[in-house]
Amino acid sequence: MFIGAPGAFYWQGQVHSQDLNNRTGYLKTWEGPAKDDDQLLAYSAAVGEFSGNGRKTDVAVGVPKGLNYTGKVRLECEGG
Repeated sequence: MFIGAPGAFYWQGQVHSQDLNNRTGYLKTWEGPAKDDDQLLAYSAAVGEFSGNGRKTDVAVGVPKGLNYTGKVRLECEGG
């Protein structure tokens, strides 16, 4: 399960991840430098297979005010 929290850390945003089969499998992103304030990381999120490795646990997270307010998508793929 992935939960986005775009208001965390002065609106930098944060992503929380919990493995529902393993209660100890909790991960979260940490606060970045002040230059990342007001970027709204995790305003949107999608889970799927984006890397072509056959695993359906890749995550795409929207950052609507990132990259000097042009927006960007951060992609995290299982296995690198």
